[in-house]
Amino acid sequence: MVRIKGVEFNDGHVTAVNLDTFDGVIRFEPVKHGRWVVSQVRSLDSVFICSECSREVSTANDYFGEPSKHVGRRYPYCHCGARMNTDKGEE
Repeated sequence: MVRIKGVEFNDGHVTAVNLDTFDGVIRFEPVKHGRWVVSQVRSLDSVFICSECSREVSTANDYFGEPSKHVGRRYPYCHCGARMNTDKGEE
C-alpha cells in the first residue's frame, strides 16, 4: 500500500506524491502566462492556438459569425499550464 502525502503539478499533469520519497520541500514555479491567438475562422467555429505551446482549441463563433471574445472563460488554462490572460471585464 502506498501512502499519499499530496499532489504535485508537473508539465500540466497532476501526479500523486509518495510519502516515502517526499522530501518535505514544497516547490513553486512562477505562473506562465499565455494568450489564445486566432488561427482560423471557419463558418461555425474558430480555432485558437496557445501562444506558449501552440496547442489548438476550437470554440463556437458568436451570433454574427465572429470569433468568440470569451475563449479565455471557456479555457482559462492551457494544458501546458499557462494561465490564459483575459481582457478587462472578462474575468
